[in-house]
Amino acid sequence: MENILPVLCFTAFIVGLIAAVVTFVRRSFELIPEGSFGIIERGGKFQGIVPPGRHLLMPLDRIREYVPLQEFTETMHADQVVAKEASVIGLDMDVNFRVAHYTPVKVSKQQHSTMQPVAVLQWKQMLFRERDVFSVVYRTDNWKDKAKQEAVTAMFDHFLTVDLEHTIFGTDPSTGLKDICDAIRTKANAKINDFGAEISRITIYNVTPDERTQMALTSRRRIEEQHRLRMMQVENHLIIKQQLNFTNDDLLKWWEIQSRWEAGGAPPGPATGSNSSSGNYGSPLSLTAPIQTRPPGQGGGGNTQGSGNK
Repeated sequence: MENILPVLCFTAFIVGLIAAVVTFVRRSFELIPEGSFGIIERGGKFQGIVPPGRHLLMPLDRIREYVPLQEFTETMHADQVVAKEASVIGLDMDVNFRVAHYTPVKVSKQQHSTMQPVAVLQWKQMLFRERDVFSVVYRTDNWKDKAKQEAVTAMFDHFLTVDLEHTIFGTDPSTGLKDICDAIRTKANAKINDFGAEISRITIYNVTPDERTQMALTSRRRIEEQHRLRMMQVENHLIIKQQLNFTNDDLLKWWEIQSRWEAGGAPPGPATGSNSSSGNYGSPLSLTAPIQTRPPGQGGGGNTQGSGNK
């Protein structure tokens, strides 16, 4: 009996030691999920970054955080977006953001010899700089919320310089919105690149002006249309004046006759007065039809569209 007790104690010790080693090894293996990088800390300090897969950690190592590599999409709505000239609109905006991707830049051999190497991590076909993965964890509390916040701030700041009438509600609104989205993305990336993130795309849609802005836009369009019509009228006056060889007084009389004719009045008769320099204006002339009127001051005082003095 005395000989068996030491054997039992030794056996229990070996079994306990094996169990402790197995438990330690199992706990030391960490599985990094697909589509993520793992931030490793040792004793509370940054140790390194590991790719997806199973990894054996040292006794003092721990996983600080999993950094997702996929792209996120956030839809945001804003009601009181102030544009140029105090115009107010509402809109919806989709923001696509992610950990910043790295694109190698081709340089000459001389430049390559003076540049510091960039530590790069790869997942599938995408490349990431180690410092960007580090920054999204240690340089901001929540990089996702920060990216969305910077996108909204850039959107409000940029719309203060946007002329809604010519950019969004103009002849080509799709191009105007695309330029606005690109400008907002560039402005936001200037801030969020500092903590290792980037906005890949911004989409703005459902742009709706408020009632006051809608009335102002309608009024401006009406004024522009009236101005366009006035310019066409001036151009028509010049064409008529040149083709009929009219003076300014002749042109005014001719338009008076034209206005009465269009208003449904009786066809105008021949002009009175033997000394009239304009002769007989006859019936109103269509600008689209060939003009057969003889220049004023030539021929008799008969109808300008009829036969003259033979």
